[in-house]
Amino acid sequence: MYSATAMDHFLNPRNSGLLQGADVGRGESDNPDCGDTAIFTLRLVDGVVAEVRFQSKGCAGAIAACSAATEWLAGKTAAEADTITPEAIAAALDGMPNAKHGCLVMAAVASRGALATAS
Repeated sequence: MYSATAMDHFLNPRNSGLLQGADVGRGESDNPDCGDTAIFTLRLVDGVVAEVRFQSKGCAGAIAACSAATEWLAGKTAAEADTITPEAIAAALDGMPNAKHGCLVMAAVASRGALATAS
């Protein structure tokens, strides 16, 4: 069962969509267990995550994980953002079912990929 926080992120996803521009980093990941996908885009300004967006095709857990990850990343320095983990995303969601761990991993991998390619 999903927490109330996770359900809120699923029903009201934050920061959905994609950013455009030469200075935007982009990271993609999937969950090989079920076929869910995630794309993260973000923009750094003076080494801080100024904007972050996601696009996901998947279950409630995938959408909630991506939404929560964007909120977790926003405003962090690049070094801080690079420490995102599935566990940090789960904590931001007040927990996730064990069966949805792949959703958390997918969001963390895609967000770190976007961070690695941001200029």
